[in-house]
Amino acid sequence: MRTLVLHPDWNASLCWHDAEGCSVADERGLAISHSLRQQLEEFYSGWSELCLANDSGLVSPTDWRLLDERGFQIWQHLRAEIGSRYHVHFYSHEFTETFESPEEFKRVTGRSIAEPEASSFGAPASSVENSNARDEDGRTRHGQAPDRQE
Repeated sequence: MRTLVLHPDWNASLCWHDAEGCSVADERGLAISHSLRQQLEEFYSGWSELCLANDSGLVSPTDWRLLDERGFQIWQHLRAEIGSRYHVHFYSHEFTETFESPEEFKRVTGRSIAEPEASSFGAPASSVENSNARDEDGRTRHGQAPDRQE
């Protein structure tokens, strides 16, 4: 069984990482729902925004934690949709470590993250819905709409 890792990197959110090699996974070739595809795009956008801001020293550890929380929820959705066909792992940007199961993530991090509810399966997490907003100091502010500057 092939292994996918939810690990945003330049140009992708998912990577193959197994005996067959390490490469970008084309999400269009995976049997995932449209809403999950959108969540992956939003997750990648949030990660990309943090990486760009990180170059300027504007990203706090809390920003990485919030990204991980959103990623954890997406990881749960991925496991629900394609976990019978692939091993699906998660790379934590806060801990710079790859986790094979939610139980391992919770055990190692000591964090209790709520499981996604069936009714909110396709909905983005309310706490990190939009990761592009900035506070007055220029740091990324998760869960709020971005401020528009003209």
